[in-house]
Amino acid sequence: MGKIIGHYIMPHPPIIIKEIGKGEENKAINTVSACNKIGEEISKLRPDTIIIITPHGHLFRDALSISMLPKVSGDLGSFNAPEVKFNIDVDLKLTKKIRDKAYKEGIITVPIDEKASMQYGTSPE
Repeated sequence: MGKIIGHYIMPHPPIIIKEIGKGEENKAINTVSACNKIGEEISKLRPDTIIIITPHGHLFRDALSISMLPKVSGDLGSFNAPEVKFNIDVDLKLTKKIRDKAYKEGIITVPIDEKASMQYGTSPE
């Protein structure tokens, strides 16, 4: 595995996205400014890979879910902004290394693919 060159915890209220905030994002201008600053820092670091950990994925009381899909996609339609979309390639070799390391550390992971999403009654988006 490569070296971690940065890490960030990001508050992310939907209002900071202009298509959702529709001018109200100024109420969270400090958060918007911080997000822009972090984006600039990440750009300067030029990482090979960005690992995203989210509280919006599949949740388990006794395990961490980890996406095993080759691509992760979605949109912000639930916030009335379906035009804001993302489609991200997943480094499945790195994902497997993370799962293997977690296993060695006694951390239980649940691999989430399309079949698992159906099994848990959720969407892979």
